Amino acid sequence: MSDKLWLDFETSSAIEIETNGLDRYVKDHSTKVLMLGYALGDDPVQLWEPHKSSFPYELAEMLEDPLVTKCAYNAGFERNVFRSVLHNNIPIHEWFDVMIQARHLSIPGSLDQVCGVLGLPESEAKIADGKRLINMFSYPVYEARDTLFGCEQARFRDWETDPADWELFRAYCIRDVEAERAIHKKMAEFPLPAIEQQGWILDQKINDRGVPVDLTLVRNALHIADQAKYALDLRMKKITGLDNPQSVQQLLAWAVKQGYPFHSMGKVWVQRALDGKDITDDCREVFKLRQQASKTSWSKFEAIQNIVSSDGCARNQFSYLGSARAGRWAGRDIQWQNLPRPTPQVEKKMDLAVELVRAGKYDQIKRQFPNEMDVVSSVIRPAFRAPDGYEFDIADLNAIENRAVGWETDCQPILDVFRNGLDPYKDFGTRLFKKPYSEITKDERQTSKPAVLGAAYRLSGGEEGVDKFGNPIKTGLWGYAASMGIHITQEQSIESVKIFRDNFKEVTRAWYNLEDAAIATVYDGSPREICRVVFQLCNGVMRVVLPSGRSLHYINPKVENREFFGKMKATLTYDGQQQETKQWGTIPTHGGKLLENITQAIARDILLHGMQLAEKMGIWIVAHVHDELISLRKDKSRLNDLINCMSVVPDWAPGLILGADGFSSQYYKKA
Repeated sequence: MSDKLWLDFETSSAIEIETNGLDRYVKDHSTKVLMLGYALGDDPVQLWEPHKSSFPYELAEMLEDPLVTKCAYNAGFERNVFRSVLHNNIPIHEWFDVMIQARHLSIPGSLDQVCGVLGLPESEAKIADGKRLINMFSYPVYEARDTLFGCEQARFRDWETDPADWELFRAYCIRDVEAERAIHKKMAEFPLPAIEQQGWILDQKINDRGVPVDLTLVRNALHIADQAKYALDLRMKKITGLDNPQSVQQLLAWAVKQGYPFHSMGKVWVQRALDGKDITDDCREVFKLRQQASKTSWSKFEAIQNIVSSDGCARNQFSYLGSARAGRWAGRDIQWQNLPRPTPQVEKKMDLAVELVRAGKYDQIKRQFPNEMDVVSSVIRPAFRAPDGYEFDIADLNAIENRAVGWETDCQPILDVFRNGLDPYKDFGTRLFKKPYSEITKDERQTSKPAVLGAAYRLSGGEEGVDKFGNPIKTGLWGYAASMGIHITQEQSIESVKIFRDNFKEVTRAWYNLEDAAIATVYDGSPREICRVVFQLCNGVMRVVLPSGRSLHYINPKVENREFFGKMKATLTYDGQQQETKQWGTIPTHGGKLLENITQAIARDILLHGMQLAEKMGIWIVAHVHDELISLRKDKSRLNDLINCMSVVPDWAPGLILGADGFSSQYYKKA
């Protein structure tokens, strides 16, 4: 037998998957299967309801057959329910995830969102009433407190309490199976490449392994944060005399009397006041105290604590092809990609900070560091700690985007930097600061970093603007640097862009070549090859075939006359998920953005290549962030093996110069 088995579970539990994560959800004793919709191939959908019958024999046979591909939308959920609730551990390689196929086509989102984008008829699309039905049957209803134990009692609505809605719920489950099958067929012209299926299998293995968590540090960090917030609040009350200095209305009225010139307590305006000279010393101190008290980065510890499983590991934190354009991973729950960097003061004494937080030494933290809340937010990464007798090997690709840009555009000045073993940021600093390479300071290297990373993507120097809320913002490379936490002047930003464009002309030419190739392909449908990629038009989708064989997809591409840098010009647009609204709509693009998409996609493919080599060598990868891999091992260090795997140039990238470096550590941190 060789066919596809379509599957969809509906479950209930006393705990929320959104708060507790998938692993804790499926392993909780309260989690139950309400029904399972299934269909082999194009057969009608069948429904198994555990309260009506035992598990169907014919379904058990299909699940045991290795030639039957088990298919679902967000298949990780079905796979984990089978394994932990029904105790049927179906091998990962027998699964296929329709959601990943949709993401490969650059259609992110839930099953109903994908149905809408693909324009499935109502008879095949997801039932719109599903959210109400899930809220009704999958979540508990809490009754009055139990008089004996003093706790709320959870009960669940079901086929007996709400028979009419239960029939709708059954139809909803059946329709979900039909919808995922219809989506797969609709995308038949854009099959998931075998290398991406293998990548997803590895992703599932890594998600299953989980990352060990230092719960002692997590709990004490939360306790220290509470103590610090209480102390900050007391200090603000003492200075202001206010009952509640956290009240925006009360604090604003007080601040105005202290010389505060604005009518908003927005952080941008507060920072402007701090940078100026209008406010009193008391107001300045209160604003700084308030900034510390309002930090939310420590709440990451709450997210970590919520999702840790009974064995002390955080699982299912990485979402494959989660980035709609480049196909990089996205984060779940903890959001590894957005963990805050430590402050310089804490980073210099990180081992001490970790030791004091683990021991809950609040008073010693106050004596050793200028700010307790900074210490708490700085030790979020070390919350991931190898068990006793184990260590993490941590390695990252060196300047991978800059290397890829040089390779794609055949920019010899960029490639020469790496051929000569130089630091690209210091090399750029020689041009920006007009100094020899050996004299570039650490601060000058940092100032040069935004240009090396961002100017390649056609950023302007930048100017002051306003966001949709009327708050002042910085644009271009100036704003890009600020988003990285790097302070550069507007003059330095403008100069950096000029230097980049003057010295790396192959990159600037690539912007226009890519743009021209994309627009010409949309106009006449003929394929074009440029910058090591191929533009193709296929059934209303512009496909950019990468060197790895994977493709980027731009749905419904058009050429429209739009204003660009103050001039009307032919502009490429496509349909996608808009970054700000997260809604499906029209997105304009240009050659610099195309180069960014392609470069980041190549960087992702390089990382996946290194991950797959490491897996073949038996290296136990447990996490990854951007261009960095974290592996766990017990005895002899395998750091060199990990670095070597990441440094191997794939067959599809001849001439690309790769480099990686790393270190070993008891806990996770940056080098």
